[in-house]
Amino acid sequence: MGPAAARSRSLLAAAALVVAVVAGACTEPSDALDTGATEAAVARTLGPRLPVRVDEVRCPSPIERAAATTITCQVVLVDDAGTAKVQVTQRPDDELLVDLVDAVLDPAAVGRQLHDALVAEYARSFTVDCGTDVAVVVAVDDSISCSADDGTSRRKVTATVVDARGTLRFDLGGGT
Repeated sequence: MGPAAARSRSLLAAAALVVAVVAGACTEPSDALDTGATEAAVARTLGPRLPVRVDEVRCPSPIERAAATTITCQVVLVDDAGTAKVQVTQRPDDELLVDLVDAVLDPAAVGRQLHDALVAEYARSFTVDCGTDVAVVVAVDDSISCSADDGTSRRKVTATVVDARGTLRFDLGGGT
């Protein structure tokens, strides 16, 4: 692993979150969780931890009530940032474990990480552009493209998402 990969840090420190199923998540003891209450609990938990606001959460219905049952929900983000997948697993204590499947990246934060990696690798400053100011949803093993300019050359750099926390691996490529 090169210095650039070793220096890449997680953009989202807490990908696995435990959500207490609030009173009302189950309307009454039954074989199903209240889908709306579950969606609201997921939104409340993920919202403060993402670089963009959650517009809505969509989970399948009905949600079987059983420990260790895992469902996949869609988290729709505002500003056309995309839709991220999350896995929601019921625990025996009526809590939900929420794991991001996709990374939600802030391009400005990616640019700062890339800048730091380039400075560490080449010992000079760079101007970095990773695109839009709007957060983006990127699947694990997919990548986003950035450009870096040191005043004498410009290079394309690929940032590959290593995990759902947003850990990145940079392919510094060659100059153009």
